[in-house]
Amino acid sequence: MKNNFKKIIGIILTLSISLNQNTLSLKPKLTNQESAMLKQAKAMEKAGLINESIDIYLDMLRNSPGLKEAFIPLKKIYIRKQEIDALLVETKKYATANKNKASSKLDIFDIYLIADNKEWQNILNDFYNKKDINLNHMKKLISILLSNNKKEIAQSWVKKIRDKTKKNSFYSLEMGMHHSMKLEYDKATDEYLNYLKYNSKNLSLISQRIMLLTDYDNSIQIIKNKLTESELIESKIILSKLEFKLKNYMQSYDILKNLSKSDKHKLDLLEDLMKINQLDLAQVIVNDLIKSSNNKNIINESIYQLANIYESQVTQSSKNFRISNEIYRNELLISPFSELNEEYGDLILKAITIYDSLNIKQKDYKSGFQLAEIKYKIQKDFDGAEPMYENILKRYSSSKYKKKCLNEIINVNLSRGDLKKTLEKINSLYEYKDFNYILDIKKIQSYFYEMQRDSVLFYADKVLKNISREEKYYNDILKISSLFQLYSDEDIVNYSKAKFELFKNKNQAAIKILNSFEIENPLFKTAQFESIFLEVKSGNYNNAIEKIKKIKENNNYYNHEIQILEAEIYDYGLDDKIKAVDIYLNFLDNFPKSIFYDLIRTRLRELSA
Repeated sequence: MKNNFKKIIGIILTLSISLNQNTLSLKPKLTNQESAMLKQAKAMEKAGLINESIDIYLDMLRNSPGLKEAFIPLKKIYIRKQEIDALLVETKKYATANKNKASSKLDIFDIYLIADNKEWQNILNDFYNKKDINLNHMKKLISILLSNNKKEIAQSWVKKIRDKTKKNSFYSLEMGMHHSMKLEYDKATDEYLNYLKYNSKNLSLISQRIMLLTDYDNSIQIIKNKLTESELIESKIILSKLEFKLKNYMQSYDILKNLSKSDKHKLDLLEDLMKINQLDLAQVIVNDLIKSSNNKNIINESIYQLANIYESQVTQSSKNFRISNEIYRNELLISPFSELNEEYGDLILKAITIYDSLNIKQKDYKSGFQLAEIKYKIQKDFDGAEPMYENILKRYSSSKYKKKCLNEIINVNLSRGDLKKTLEKINSLYEYKDFNYILDIKKIQSYFYEMQRDSVLFYADKVLKNISREEKYYNDILKISSLFQLYSDEDIVNYSKAKFELFKNKNQAAIKILNSFEIENPLFKTAQFESIFLEVKSGNYNNAIEKIKKIKENNNYYNHEIQILEAEIYDYGLDDKIKAVDIYLNFLDNFPKSIFYDLIRTRLRELSA
């Protein structure tokens, strides 16, 4: 019984202490009067009444000489006014009131440094000589030394701390950044590599920082030399990334070939090469990885990427038309189909074989998805593609691929052209509750094709309220909604028909409808541009140029969008760079305020290089 009583008393005491601690923690740091005075002092300072502000801070410190909220702003004012003697008086009071605690020493260190008072050295030594040195405190002091142009002293203390603590990368990141800000490329690189030597898992961070340095042309050779001379394997990986940035793609790969255990980095390089359409070298890397790697996952990923390469080579692409694609793009309404590049037609069979093998033997749903994509978007085999998408949707847990498959199942149904059955299909899929917003988005698309104005606006309003502005389809939905808010059904109906024909892979029918637009239709210019761009996507560059020539005969309709498209046809389609440059330059003269101005200047720089 006594033991139980003691336990109860112990619990009560513990709770009492806890409650007292909580009560103390809830006590406001400043009294109401102090808060009011602080607010008044800041208002005075903001109004330019500096002396009045000083008086209020001093008054607060007379009552509470250790009050940080008053001391710090007063310190800043005195330093700006260079009234160091007056500041030193308050500094001593502040330190004494705070019993020379570590935090107060950090607050006053810069004052003694500015005053050239040896007390700053004592503070440094006090922190350094502690049995358990606080590295965060030392970092703060070194940062203050650097901010006050005491670079050599700061560096000597960094060395002392590294020697004492055996933490050889101490302050390397911060010192690297300091040298970077001073454009001291060699010293910055040395510090970053020193950090990397002891923190190899942070390769990505250091790579990013060094790559930022190479934005300055005069830094490149200095940094290349440092990376070449370094014995760190990680330095060679960064050097490979630098060569890639400089468009020396083969050198980038050669560096990785000479490193052991670099397969993962080779895969990263491979993916980067594919993004910029450097498919020949990408294929070399894939072949090397398949032959030389002992890692099953690397080999499987390499085979998967090989199929991706074949697939990319198979399809003609207008992706190079970078600005025109931005003008034309509406992810929700864009044609899902790819045009075959007949020159590489046999490669589609290789891609299918690889994807099929990975899908069956490895149960790799990514390969299964790519196989379905080929069937749907290249071979137009709707009946073959849909069950493959449905299989992945039902059997695999990847949220990313479930979302993709759900979207493509509905797209397949839209491409068949039966809107009623498509809407029935959409309604049948609402069991996938995490993706109901995708189904609502596809309803917007379907109702757009059906010209169901009220339904489009209802679902557009619903979706836009519930998705992020960063969502892939946000702007596309906004554009569709705007069409119905700005124009009549009569204005929109043919545009809707053209878009539906496009989604059914009937490009020529879509072009014919777009060509039929009357000048009076407010969507006439949009129809002209899209008609020409569809010719481009089909590889009919000469047809596109002929249409533009006819438009030029009436200058009112040769707008900046069509001029950009004309330039890109000569640039990427007909490979007439001289003609393209002339049109780009003419555009810069005619449309200096265009949102595409900087993109065109960038392209001109690329062409000149």
